[in-house]
Amino acid sequence: MGQELVFVGAVILVAIASKGALTRVGVPPLVGYLAVGFVARLFFDQTPVVGPGAVEALEALGLVGVTVLLFRVGLKSNVGALLAQLRRATPIWLANIVVSAFLGYAAAAWILGWDTVTSIVVAIALTATSVGVATAVWTRAGRLETPEGELFIDVAELDDITGVVAVAALLSVLVDLPEGEQWPLDVVASSIGAVMLVLAGFVAAMYAFAHWAEGPTTRLFERVGEPRHPMLLVAATGLVFAGAAEMLGLSVAVGAFFAGLAYSRDPVAVQHERDFEVLYDLFVPFFFIQVGLQVTPGAFADAIVPGLVLLAAAIVGKVAGTFVPGLFVTSGATAGLLAVSMIPRAEIALLVSQQTEAMGYIPNQTLSAVTFVSAVTCLGAPWLLNRLLRRREA
Repeated sequence: MGQELVFVGAVILVAIASKGALTRVGVPPLVGYLAVGFVARLFFDQTPVVGPGAVEALEALGLVGVTVLLFRVGLKSNVGALLAQLRRATPIWLANIVVSAFLGYAAAAWILGWDTVTSIVVAIALTATSVGVATAVWTRAGRLETPEGELFIDVAELDDITGVVAVAALLSVLVDLPEGEQWPLDVVASSIGAVMLVLAGFVAAMYAFAHWAEGPTTRLFERVGEPRHPMLLVAATGLVFAGAAEMLGLSVAVGAFFAGLAYSRDPVAVQHERDFEVLYDLFVPFFFIQVGLQVTPGAFADAIVPGLVLLAAAIVGKVAGTFVPGLFVTSGATAGLLAVSMIPRAEIALLVSQQTEAMGYIPNQTLSAVTFVSAVTCLGAPWLLNRLLRRREA
Protein backbone atom coordinates (compact mmCIF):
# COMPACT_ATOMS: atom_id res chain seq x y z
CA MET A 1 0.00 0.00 0.00
CA GLY A 2 2.89 2.35 0.72
CA GLN A 3 4.15 2.04 -2.84
CA GLU A 4 0.70 2.91 -4.20
CA LEU A 5 0.45 5.99 -1.96
CA VAL A 6 3.90 7.15 -3.06
CA PHE A 7 2.93 6.72 -6.69
CA VAL A 8 -0.42 8.55 -6.37
CA GLY A 9 1.27 11.37 -4.46
CA ALA A 10 3.94 11.62 -7.16
CA VAL A 11 1.22 11.81 -9.83
CA ILE A 12 -0.43 14.71 -7.96
CA LEU A 13 2.90 16.56 -7.72
CA VAL A 14 3.65 16.06 -11.41
CA ALA A 15 0.13 17.16 -12.37
CA ILE A 16 0.41 20.36 -10.30
CA ALA A 17 3.85 21.13 -11.73
CA SER A 18 2.71 20.49 -15.30
CA LYS A 19 -0.34 22.72 -14.85
CA GLY A 20 1.80 25.63 -13.66
CA ALA A 21 4.35 25.20 -16.43
CA LEU A 22 1.82 24.78 -19.23
CA THR A 23 -0.39 27.64 -18.05
CA ARG A 24 2.54 30.04 -18.20
CA VAL A 25 3.08 29.22 -21.88
CA GLY A 26 -0.62 29.28 -22.75
CA VAL A 27 -1.13 25.52 -23.14
CA PRO A 28 -4.32 23.97 -21.64
CA PRO A 29 -3.31 21.87 -18.61
CA LEU A 30 -5.43 18.92 -19.73
CA VAL A 31 -2.82 18.20 -22.42
CA GLY A 32 -0.24 17.72 -19.67
CA TYR A 33 -2.62 15.55 -17.65
CA LEU A 34 -3.18 13.25 -20.64
CA ALA A 35 0.60 13.00 -21.07
CA VAL A 36 1.05 12.19 -17.36
CA GLY A 37 -1.46 9.35 -17.66
CA PHE A 38 0.20 7.98 -20.79
CA VAL A 39 3.65 8.07 -19.16
CA ALA A 40 2.19 6.36 -16.08
CA ARG A 41 0.88 3.62 -18.37
CA LEU A 42 4.39 3.14 -19.78
CA PHE A 43 5.70 2.94 -16.20
CA PHE A 44 3.13 0.30 -15.29
CA ASP A 45 3.96 -1.76 -18.36
CA GLN A 46 7.72 -1.63 -17.84
CA THR A 47 8.12 -2.17 -14.11
CA PRO A 48 6.38 -4.33 -11.49
CA VAL A 49 7.32 -2.00 -8.65
CA VAL A 50 3.83 -0.47 -8.40
CA GLY A 51 1.00 -2.97 -7.95
CA PRO A 52 -2.52 -2.95 -9.42
CA GLY A 53 -3.75 -1.04 -6.38
CA ALA A 54 -2.31 2.15 -7.86
CA VAL A 55 -4.38 1.71 -11.02
CA GLU A 56 -7.52 1.10 -8.98
CA ALA A 57 -6.81 4.20 -6.91
CA LEU A 58 -6.36 6.34 -10.03
CA GLU A 59 -9.60 4.96 -11.47
CA ALA A 60 -11.51 5.85 -8.28
CA LEU A 61 -10.00 9.33 -8.23
CA GLY A 62 -10.82 9.68 -11.93
CA LEU A 63 -14.49 8.94 -11.19
CA VAL A 64 -14.52 11.70 -8.57
CA GLY A 65 -12.69 13.92 -11.04
CA VAL A 66 -15.28 13.59 -13.81
CA THR A 67 -18.02 14.27 -11.24
CA VAL A 68 -16.32 17.46 -10.06
CA LEU A 69 -15.59 18.48 -13.65
CA LEU A 70 -19.18 18.20 -14.90
CA PHE A 71 -20.54 19.70 -11.68
CA ARG A 72 -18.42 22.79 -12.25
CA VAL A 73 -19.56 23.02 -15.89
CA GLY A 74 -23.15 23.12 -14.64
CA LEU A 75 -22.29 25.49 -11.79
CA LYS A 76 -20.75 28.01 -14.16
CA SER A 77 -23.73 27.89 -16.53
CA ASN A 78 -26.08 30.86 -16.55
CA VAL A 79 -29.50 29.48 -17.40
CA GLY A 80 -31.13 32.94 -17.43
CA ALA A 81 -28.62 34.39 -19.87
CA LEU A 82 -28.84 31.23 -21.97
CA LEU A 83 -32.60 31.56 -22.32
CA ALA A 84 -32.29 35.27 -23.11
CA GLN A 85 -30.05 34.59 -26.13
CA LEU A 86 -31.66 31.29 -27.10
CA ARG A 87 -33.13 32.73 -30.29
CA ARG A 88 -29.72 33.85 -31.58
CA ALA A 89 -27.81 30.83 -30.37
CA THR A 90 -30.20 28.08 -31.51
CA PRO A 91 -29.43 28.14 -35.28
CA ILE A 92 -25.67 28.00 -34.64
CA TRP A 93 -26.07 25.31 -32.00
CA LEU A 94 -28.26 23.04 -34.13
CA ALA A 95 -26.13 23.44 -37.25
CA ASN A 96 -22.78 22.76 -35.59
CA ILE A 97 -24.16 19.76 -33.69
CA VAL A 98 -25.68 18.17 -36.81
CA VAL A 99 -22.69 18.86 -39.07
CA SER A 100 -20.14 17.72 -36.47
CA ALA A 101 -22.04 14.51 -35.70
CA PHE A 102 -22.55 13.71 -39.39
CA LEU A 103 -18.91 14.28 -40.33
CA GLY A 104 -17.73 12.34 -37.29
CA TYR A 105 -19.89 9.37 -38.22
CA ALA A 106 -18.94 9.61 -41.90
CA ALA A 107 -15.22 9.74 -41.13
CA ALA A 108 -15.43 6.74 -38.79
CA ALA A 109 -17.82 4.56 -40.79
CA TRP A 110 -17.13 5.43 -44.42
CA ILE A 111 -13.45 6.41 -44.42
CA LEU A 112 -12.01 4.33 -41.56
CA GLY A 113 -14.48 1.45 -41.93
CA TRP A 114 -15.30 1.21 -38.23
CA ASP A 115 -18.46 -0.54 -37.02
CA THR A 116 -21.74 1.15 -36.21
CA VAL A 117 -21.28 1.36 -32.44
CA THR A 118 -17.79 2.85 -32.74
CA SER A 119 -18.93 5.32 -35.41
CA ILE A 120 -21.83 6.53 -33.27
CA VAL A 121 -19.50 6.96 -30.29
CA VAL A 122 -17.20 9.08 -32.47
CA ALA A 123 -20.16 11.13 -33.72
CA ILE A 124 -21.23 11.95 -30.17
CA ALA A 125 -17.64 12.59 -29.08
CA LEU A 126 -17.22 15.26 -31.76
CA THR A 127 -20.49 17.12 -31.08
CA ALA A 128 -19.71 19.02 -27.88
CA THR A 129 -16.99 21.64 -27.63
CA SER A 130 -14.85 22.34 -24.57
CA VAL A 131 -16.20 25.45 -22.88
CA GLY A 132 -13.26 25.84 -20.53
CA VAL A 133 -10.47 25.86 -23.12
CA ALA A 134 -11.84 28.67 -25.29
CA THR A 135 -13.33 30.57 -22.32
CA ALA A 136 -9.85 30.95 -20.83
CA VAL A 137 -8.68 32.67 -24.03
CA TRP A 138 -11.73 34.98 -24.19
CA THR A 139 -11.21 35.87 -20.51
CA ARG A 140 -7.51 36.69 -20.93
CA ALA A 141 -8.41 38.91 -23.87
CA GLY A 142 -11.06 40.72 -21.79
CA ARG A 143 -13.76 39.86 -24.36
CA LEU A 144 -15.86 37.28 -22.53
CA GLU A 145 -18.48 39.76 -21.30
CA THR A 146 -18.99 41.33 -24.73
CA PRO A 147 -22.07 40.38 -26.82
CA GLU A 148 -19.95 38.11 -29.01
CA GLY A 149 -18.38 36.44 -25.95
CA GLU A 150 -21.80 35.85 -24.41
CA LEU A 151 -23.03 34.37 -27.68
CA PHE A 152 -20.09 31.94 -27.67
CA ILE A 153 -20.85 30.90 -24.07
CA ASP A 154 -24.51 30.27 -24.93
CA VAL A 155 -23.73 28.14 -27.98
CA ALA A 156 -21.02 26.20 -26.11
CA GLU A 157 -23.32 25.54 -23.14
CA LEU A 158 -26.06 24.27 -25.47
CA ASP A 159 -23.43 22.01 -27.05
CA ASP A 160 -22.49 20.65 -23.63
CA ILE A 161 -26.10 20.02 -22.61
CA THR A 162 -26.65 18.16 -25.88
CA GLY A 163 -23.48 16.13 -25.33
CA VAL A 164 -24.43 15.17 -21.76
CA VAL A 165 -27.91 14.03 -22.83
CA ALA A 166 -26.48 12.15 -25.84
CA VAL A 167 -24.01 10.31 -23.60
CA ALA A 168 -26.84 9.24 -21.28
CA ALA A 169 -28.94 8.01 -24.21
CA LEU A 170 -26.03 6.18 -25.86
CA LEU A 171 -24.96 4.32 -22.71
CA SER A 172 -28.57 3.28 -22.07
CA VAL A 173 -28.94 1.92 -25.60
CA LEU A 174 -25.61 0.05 -25.45
CA VAL A 175 -26.54 -1.67 -22.20
CA ASP A 176 -29.88 -2.83 -23.66
CA LEU A 177 -28.56 -4.05 -27.03
CA PRO A 178 -28.99 -7.83 -27.48
CA GLU A 179 -25.90 -9.90 -28.22
CA GLY A 180 -25.10 -10.17 -31.91
CA GLU A 181 -27.77 -7.70 -33.10
CA GLN A 182 -27.13 -4.46 -34.94
CA TRP A 183 -29.20 -1.67 -33.43
CA PRO A 184 -32.75 -3.12 -33.71
CA LEU A 185 -35.18 -0.21 -33.99
CA ASP A 186 -37.53 -1.38 -31.24
CA VAL A 187 -34.70 -1.77 -28.71
CA VAL A 188 -33.20 1.62 -29.59
CA ALA A 189 -36.57 3.39 -29.41
CA SER A 190 -37.57 1.82 -26.10
CA SER A 191 -34.14 2.44 -24.54
CA ILE A 192 -34.05 6.08 -25.57
CA GLY A 193 -37.66 6.59 -24.46
CA ALA A 194 -36.94 5.04 -21.07
CA VAL A 195 -33.78 7.05 -20.46
CA MET A 196 -35.52 10.27 -21.52
CA LEU A 197 -38.31 9.61 -19.00
CA VAL A 198 -35.77 8.94 -16.26
CA LEU A 199 -33.81 12.04 -17.28
CA ALA A 200 -36.96 14.17 -17.25
CA GLY A 201 -37.76 12.94 -13.75
CA PHE A 202 -34.22 13.61 -12.58
CA VAL A 203 -34.26 17.14 -14.04
CA ALA A 204 -37.62 17.77 -12.36
CA ALA A 205 -36.15 16.65 -9.04
CA MET A 206 -33.17 18.97 -9.56
CA TYR A 207 -35.58 21.84 -10.37
CA ALA A 208 -37.54 21.18 -7.17
CA PHE A 209 -34.32 21.01 -5.15
CA ALA A 210 -33.06 24.28 -6.67
CA HIS A 211 -36.25 26.18 -5.92
CA TRP A 212 -37.27 24.85 -2.52
CA ALA A 213 -34.41 23.07 -0.76
CA GLU A 214 -31.07 24.36 -2.00
CA GLY A 215 -31.32 27.94 -0.71
CA PRO A 216 -32.40 27.19 2.87
CA THR A 217 -29.89 24.33 3.17
CA THR A 218 -26.97 26.43 1.94
CA ARG A 219 -27.83 29.32 4.26
CA LEU A 220 -28.23 26.97 7.22
CA PHE A 221 -24.68 25.70 6.66
CA GLU A 222 -23.48 29.29 6.40
CA ARG A 223 -24.99 30.15 9.80
CA VAL A 224 -23.95 27.09 11.80
CA GLY A 225 -20.80 25.92 10.02
CA GLU A 226 -17.26 27.06 9.41
CA PRO A 227 -16.53 29.46 6.53
CA ARG A 228 -15.77 26.62 4.09
CA HIS A 229 -18.68 24.38 5.12
CA PRO A 230 -21.08 25.69 2.40
CA MET A 231 -18.51 24.79 -0.24
CA LEU A 232 -18.21 21.29 1.22
CA LEU A 233 -22.01 21.03 1.20
CA VAL A 234 -22.09 21.99 -2.48
CA ALA A 235 -19.39 19.44 -3.35
CA ALA A 236 -20.94 16.62 -1.29
CA THR A 237 -24.37 17.27 -2.80
CA GLY A 238 -22.87 17.06 -6.26
CA LEU A 239 -21.38 13.64 -5.46
CA VAL A 240 -24.69 12.40 -3.99
CA PHE A 241 -26.72 13.48 -7.02
CA ALA A 242 -24.10 12.06 -9.40
CA GLY A 243 -24.30 8.71 -7.62
CA ALA A 244 -28.10 8.83 -7.67
CA ALA A 245 -28.06 9.43 -11.42
CA GLU A 246 -25.79 6.41 -11.90
CA MET A 247 -28.17 4.27 -9.82
CA LEU A 248 -31.08 5.41 -12.01
CA GLY A 249 -29.32 4.24 -15.16
CA LEU A 250 -27.92 7.62 -16.14
CA SER A 251 -24.22 8.43 -15.90
CA VAL A 252 -22.44 10.22 -13.08
CA ALA A 253 -21.66 12.99 -15.57
CA VAL A 254 -25.39 13.65 -16.12
CA GLY A 255 -26.10 13.80 -12.40
CA ALA A 256 -23.12 16.05 -11.67
CA PHE A 257 -23.97 18.42 -14.53
CA PHE A 258 -27.61 18.95 -13.55
CA ALA A 259 -26.68 19.20 -9.86
CA GLY A 260 -24.32 22.03 -10.84
CA LEU A 261 -27.16 23.67 -12.76
CA ALA A 262 -29.34 23.45 -9.66
CA TYR A 263 -26.76 25.47 -7.70
CA SER A 264 -25.92 27.89 -10.53
CA ARG A 265 -28.98 30.07 -9.90
CA ASP A 266 -28.01 30.75 -6.26
CA PRO A 267 -25.54 33.66 -5.92
CA VAL A 268 -24.53 32.44 -2.47
CA ALA A 269 -23.56 29.02 -3.82
CA VAL A 270 -21.77 30.53 -6.80
CA GLN A 271 -19.93 32.84 -4.40
CA HIS A 272 -18.26 29.75 -2.92
CA GLU A 273 -17.03 28.64 -6.34
CA ARG A 274 -13.57 30.02 -5.56
CA ASP A 275 -13.35 27.67 -2.58
CA PHE A 276 -14.59 24.88 -4.84
CA GLU A 277 -11.57 25.47 -7.11
CA VAL A 278 -9.39 23.67 -4.56
CA LEU A 279 -11.35 20.45 -5.03
CA TYR A 280 -11.41 21.06 -8.78
CA ASP A 281 -7.64 21.40 -9.00
CA LEU A 282 -7.14 18.30 -6.87
CA PHE A 283 -9.55 15.82 -8.47
CA VAL A 284 -10.20 16.87 -12.09
CA PRO A 285 -6.65 16.09 -13.30
CA PHE A 286 -7.26 12.45 -12.36
CA PHE A 287 -10.01 12.14 -14.97
CA PHE A 288 -7.66 13.20 -17.77
CA ILE A 289 -4.84 11.16 -16.24
CA GLN A 290 -7.11 8.12 -16.24
CA VAL A 291 -7.90 8.67 -19.93
CA GLY A 292 -4.18 8.82 -20.69
CA LEU A 293 -3.67 5.74 -18.54
CA GLN A 294 -6.12 3.75 -20.68
CA VAL A 295 -4.23 4.52 -23.92
CA THR A 296 -1.89 1.64 -24.73
CA PRO A 297 1.37 2.50 -26.53
CA GLY A 298 0.64 0.08 -29.37
CA ALA A 299 -2.88 1.39 -29.93
CA PHE A 300 -1.65 4.98 -29.86
CA ALA A 301 0.88 4.27 -32.60
CA ASP A 302 -1.86 2.68 -34.70
CA ALA A 303 -4.21 5.60 -33.99
CA ILE A 304 -2.16 8.38 -35.62
CA VAL A 305 -3.71 8.00 -39.09
CA PRO A 306 -7.29 7.52 -37.76
CA GLY A 307 -6.63 10.44 -35.42
CA LEU A 308 -5.72 12.69 -38.36
CA VAL A 309 -8.91 11.65 -40.18
CA LEU A 310 -11.04 12.40 -37.11
CA LEU A 311 -9.13 15.64 -36.55
CA ALA A 312 -10.08 16.86 -40.03
CA ALA A 313 -13.73 15.93 -39.38
CA ALA A 314 -13.65 17.63 -35.97
CA ILE A 315 -12.27 20.91 -37.35
CA VAL A 316 -14.43 21.07 -40.48
CA GLY A 317 -17.56 20.09 -38.53
CA LYS A 318 -17.31 22.95 -36.05
CA VAL A 319 -15.95 25.56 -38.46
CA ALA A 320 -18.55 24.94 -41.18
CA GLY A 321 -21.37 24.20 -38.75
CA THR A 322 -20.73 27.40 -36.79
CA PHE A 323 -19.47 29.92 -39.36
CA VAL A 324 -22.21 29.53 -42.00
CA PRO A 325 -25.25 29.88 -39.67
CA GLY A 326 -23.33 32.51 -37.70
CA LEU A 327 -23.38 34.78 -40.74
CA PHE A 328 -27.17 35.00 -40.42
CA VAL A 329 -27.15 36.25 -36.82
CA THR A 330 -23.89 38.22 -36.52
CA SER A 331 -20.98 39.66 -38.51
CA GLY A 332 -18.46 37.61 -40.49
CA ALA A 333 -15.65 38.47 -38.07
CA THR A 334 -17.69 37.35 -35.04
CA ALA A 335 -18.80 34.20 -36.84
CA GLY A 336 -15.13 33.39 -37.46
CA LEU A 337 -14.31 33.87 -33.78
CA LEU A 338 -17.20 31.62 -32.78
CA ALA A 339 -16.14 28.94 -35.29
CA VAL A 340 -12.57 28.77 -33.97
CA SER A 341 -13.80 28.86 -30.36
CA MET A 342 -15.90 25.75 -30.94
CA ILE A 343 -13.04 23.59 -32.27
CA PRO A 344 -11.53 22.31 -28.95
CA ARG A 345 -12.85 18.93 -27.75
CA ALA A 346 -12.19 17.76 -24.23
CA GLU A 347 -14.70 16.87 -21.51
CA ILE A 348 -17.55 15.20 -23.43
CA ALA A 349 -15.33 13.72 -26.15
CA LEU A 350 -13.01 12.08 -23.63
CA LEU A 351 -15.87 11.09 -21.33
CA VAL A 352 -17.90 9.17 -23.92
CA SER A 353 -14.85 7.49 -25.48
CA GLN A 354 -13.31 6.61 -22.11
CA GLN A 355 -16.52 5.12 -20.71
CA THR A 356 -17.41 3.12 -23.82
CA GLU A 357 -13.83 1.80 -24.08
CA ALA A 358 -13.86 0.77 -20.42
CA MET A 359 -17.18 -1.05 -21.02
CA GLY A 360 -15.69 -2.88 -24.02
CA TYR A 361 -17.85 -1.29 -26.74
CA ILE A 362 -15.03 0.39 -28.68
CA PRO A 363 -11.38 -0.60 -29.24
CA ASN A 364 -8.49 1.14 -27.54
CA GLN A 365 -7.44 2.49 -30.93
CA THR A 366 -10.59 4.64 -31.04
CA LEU A 367 -9.96 6.02 -27.57
CA SER A 368 -6.39 6.80 -28.63
CA ALA A 369 -7.60 8.56 -31.78
CA VAL A 370 -10.14 10.69 -29.86
CA THR A 371 -7.46 11.51 -27.27
CA PHE A 372 -5.18 12.63 -30.13
CA VAL A 373 -7.98 14.86 -31.49
CA SER A 374 -8.55 16.35 -28.05
CA ALA A 375 -4.86 17.12 -27.49
CA VAL A 376 -4.35 18.72 -30.93
CA THR A 377 -7.53 20.82 -30.91
CA CYS A 378 -6.89 22.01 -27.34
CA LEU A 379 -3.37 23.05 -28.36
CA GLY A 380 -4.03 24.63 -31.75
CA ALA A 381 -7.42 26.31 -31.39
CA PRO A 382 -6.50 28.54 -28.39
CA TRP A 383 -3.37 29.76 -30.20
CA LEU A 384 -5.37 30.70 -33.31
CA LEU A 385 -8.23 32.19 -31.27
CA ASN A 386 -5.83 34.35 -29.29
CA ARG A 387 -4.38 35.78 -32.52
CA LEU A 388 -7.85 36.49 -33.92
CA LEU A 389 -8.98 38.21 -30.72
CA ARG A 390 -5.85 40.37 -30.68
CA ARG A 391 -6.42 41.33 -34.31
CA ARG A 392 -10.08 42.10 -33.53
CA GLU A 393 -9.05 44.29 -30.59
CA ALA A 394 -6.51 46.15 -32.74
